[in-house]
Amino acid sequence: CLTTNSDIDDPKRLRYTQQEYLKSEEEMAALFPDHPEVLTNTLEVADKVDLYKIDHDYILPKYKIDEGFLADIDSHLEKYAEFIEAGKNDPKGLYRGDDFCKSVAYLCHLTYEGAKIRYGEKLTDEQAERIAFELKTISSMGFPDKPETIKPDWDHLEAQNQGEKTDFAKHIAERKVKDIKPQVLDYKKLVQTVPVTKNCTLYASKNPKNDLFSLDIYYHYGSFDNHNIEQAMSYFSSIGAADMPPEQYSIEMDCLGGSFSLQSGGDYSYFSLSGPEENMEKILELAMLKLRNPRHDQQQIKNLVEQLKAYRKESKNDASTWTSALYEYIMYGDSSDYINHATIKEIKKMKGEDLVKLIDNIFLRDGYVTYVGNSNPNHVAELLRKNNLVRENVTVMPKRIRQPHTFSEGAVFYASNKKFLKSDVDLRIGSTNFDYKNDRAACAMFNEYMSGSMAGIFFQEIREMRSLAYSTYGSFSYDRFNRKPSQYYGYVGTQCDKTNDAIAAMRDLMVTFPERPSKFDGARDYLISVRNSNYLTFRSFPSNYRYLVEEEKTDRDNRTEITEEIRRLKYDDLQAFHKKYIEGRPLIVFISGNDKKFDLKALGQYGKVQEVKYKNMIRF
Repeated sequence: CLTTNSDIDDPKRLRYTQQEYLKSEEEMAALFPDHPEVLTNTLEVADKVDLYKIDHDYILPKYKIDEGFLADIDSHLEKYAEFIEAGKNDPKGLYRGDDFCKSVAYLCHLTYEGAKIRYGEKLTDEQAERIAFELKTISSMGFPDKPETIKPDWDHLEAQNQGEKTDFAKHIAERKVKDIKPQVLDYKKLVQTVPVTKNCTLYASKNPKNDLFSLDIYYHYGSFDNHNIEQAMSYFSSIGAADMPPEQYSIEMDCLGGSFSLQSGGDYSYFSLSGPEENMEKILELAMLKLRNPRHDQQQIKNLVEQLKAYRKESKNDASTWTSALYEYIMYGDSSDYINHATIKEIKKMKGEDLVKLIDNIFLRDGYVTYVGNSNPNHVAELLRKNNLVRENVTVMPKRIRQPHTFSEGAVFYASNKKFLKSDVDLRIGSTNFDYKNDRAACAMFNEYMSGSMAGIFFQEIREMRSLAYSTYGSFSYDRFNRKPSQYYGYVGTQCDKTNDAIAAMRDLMVTFPERPSKFDGARDYLISVRNSNYLTFRSFPSNYRYLVEEEKTDRDNRTEITEEIRRLKYDDLQAFHKKYIEGRPLIVFISGNDKKFDLKALGQYGKVQEVKYKNMIRF
């Protein structure tokens, strides 16, 4: 309230959902057990963030000095010496040069000539002081002379001695490092399963560290069923309960040390509770009060509209949003996340009561529950049944996955914005059904070899040796059960005028397997080390075990098994992997940038070039 200058009882003030904090890895894994890629995608997002240096030199125009003025330059330099003196040296004390001094003198000359026209031949003391102050300030800033930057003719470096090591690197390699003992979990001892109903199982584990519980109930209902469910969740999070306005409701929950939220994704929605074990039933009771007796507030609908308007304004000039929207539009059409949602116009017409009714639908679907805490799991299951959060007669749904468009030949899709200085480029190669049992280790190793770290092929050859990218990476992804096609993905963020060169370089590395055998052993050792040091924490035990049981159809921790498969891999296995899943398949390119700064005609070598307008791929 202090920050936003609001009264605590103002129903229109900013309020929080108790979820505004940096979650741990295990908390995020628990939120997205069916979509582990959303965790790795945070790294993708981080790699796309451009560092912007705000203390760059002033971007100012270069003026041509009149030849007549230069003919008598010495007298002008003497006349305006006090202004030149104010800025002739930069902040480091280095002389800015003769051209700078001449430019300052010319600026002073123009200023005083203009002042005569505006104020007359004789200036008042106030006018003279103000002009002198402004001229000295401008001079000290380094204005007006800025040399034009000419783009040099350049070529990328050819890598030399890639297999060689410095003496320091050899010394480090020779040091004996204690092997990391991998974690192997006995899930049968760590996780207890309790049938809540015939279509819902509770996966529970103990909390050995403290008395804080976490309870997450997943329902097989999401935006695939109704695209307004996300707006319903947002509205529900912002309102109060019964006679309590939102801020009072939050205070009541805070007093219990608890948190409660409802969230939604494509195929699932989930109900989350957490807090001290001793207050679990009170926290649940307070959550149920809001579910059964929400305090509706139409102002929150207006707030949703304003949020979407702000996002619309932000997205208009955000290259990464354009690229993601372009990909979604081409691959999924009307099912795109940027199209298949409520518009501003539709949200304006919504009623809070109707949105909350949508939430009732989630309880009519099958699902599962994860619990971490020290209460008896049977007691937790009984609480869920008692509060009707898990019901007996529900609709059982199969897992649903959007099916992308497939291509039989290469193509280029682009969206242009004249304000973009940078191009965001996605490159995709669709693949065939994935042999998980036999190729999972080769896939992990292939991704490490190509883009697992700063030593990866993409980073080294696109960014470091060729200076073609701010950021670059790639990976091969698959669905464990082949419910959607596998694909090879590459990304490069580059200057608009380097777009063609960057795409050509990325294409070469993706379409043809880059043979760098000297990198194989280091990449494999690093990947094994990372896997061995990846210790899961107790809060992720239930969700990981559920995935193994319901998806992998096993109750064993299979991480070390996959690690050993990686250890047995040879360099030839990566070549075979590329040949089996990537070689000879069409490449699709998605570009967001300024098409005035790259060669559209040259892009035709990769397939038909097609423009997509902003209004077609992003719906508000």
